[in-house]
Amino acid sequence: MTELTKLFEAEQAVLAQFDHSVDLNPVTRDRPIALLEVMGKPIVHHWLERLSTAGVKHITIISSRFPEQLRQYIKRGERWGLESVNYVSTNSVETWPTILSKVPTHDSKPCVYISLNAFPQEPLVRLSNNEDYWVSWQKHQHNTQVAFPIRSLNSLWLINMQMLKRTSSKALAPNASVDPRARTQENYLISDKVVIGPQVTISDSVVCKDVDVGEGTEITQSVILNNTLIGSHLYLKQVIVDGSFVYDLKTKATLNINDPALFSRLKSSERKIAFYERFLASILLVCTAGLWLGSRTNKKDINVVHDNGSDGQGTYEKLTLTWLETSNPFAKRVPWLTAVIVGRVPLFGVREQVDASSDSVLNEIPGVISAADFCDQNDIDIAISNAYQTHQQSITENLRLAGRWLPKVFTRRN
Repeated sequence: MTELTKLFEAEQAVLAQFDHSVDLNPVTRDRPIALLEVMGKPIVHHWLERLSTAGVKHITIISSRFPEQLRQYIKRGERWGLESVNYVSTNSVETWPTILSKVPTHDSKPCVYISLNAFPQEPLVRLSNNEDYWVSWQKHQHNTQVAFPIRSLNSLWLINMQMLKRTSSKALAPNASVDPRARTQENYLISDKVVIGPQVTISDSVVCKDVDVGEGTEITQSVILNNTLIGSHLYLKQVIVDGSFVYDLKTKATLNINDPALFSRLKSSERKIAFYERFLASILLVCTAGLWLGSRTNKKDINVVHDNGSDGQGTYEKLTLTWLETSNPFAKRVPWLTAVIVGRVPLFGVREQVDASSDSVLNEIPGVISAADFCDQNDIDIAISNAYQTHQQSITENLRLAGRWLPKVFTRRN
């Protein structure tokens, strides 16, 4: 077998797309892994840019999945200055010996072997192979990583975040349309034909081409793949979005873009309890003291997510709060007013999500008073109320909610 460690002083390269991992579903359901976007461009594009810069002129592309899509994207390789591109289709690509049996050996001329299941890192000086993907080059007891394996949705997200941070990118494509009332913060990359609506916030995120983002949506530390329509008033943090598919890095859950859980989720770990909320909670506590002092109460746990930065992981803090045993849904959280005064829970929040198996609230801290308490009980109405409250609620509107809430504590029974 031809030696697979080659000096990077070659005019020829073999680029093989191995069978992808099931952990990349469903983003590879209708496209090859080589066309997954990193920093707005397919993985194969990044490889060809680097190979062309290094002097490679002739390449062979080997693929078993969607070879016609690769052919359509690369074509003759003119945009990278390539002189020839040869395409080889195969039923399965699993190991390098399989690949070498399908292409001529290059005993007389140096050849570079590349896996399209990995993303090229810098510097590209020399490549070595471990039968799966190109990983590292070792010299003088220093290990320099030159390729990052794309094995899962987590690794796809992570390499995008690493590249975004490394390049300190603040890139906006010339033909992207951004509403003047939208905000871009920290690092970001917004690709071609992207439409950004009013009051949208994009921070530390990669938005690929042909993406439409609706009004009031917040995108943070996320990757939005090509041809995606994102609705209004969504809160997307540490997710990958591909069409209607949403993958949450924190919970490892897969969601639909219309899932009510994505409608302006309350960012409890970032919110500070305002002084007026604490003061108002003190007044409400005095007004309702006769209702719950001496009444039966129980304690339930609330699991609050705290972010761990850009590694996609989250830690959970468990808060134990007192609930009033009553059929009145407005009165159940009256004992929480004490937690508002000490700054543990906001007075005004969104409708909580309850885990039916454990009867505990997940992933947020709901407020004592919620706009969703005054709407119909279906998921869409609750989502719209949460979006209204987290994006538009003013002090005056909050005080009006408190005025509606207090009498219902004493009058409403279910």
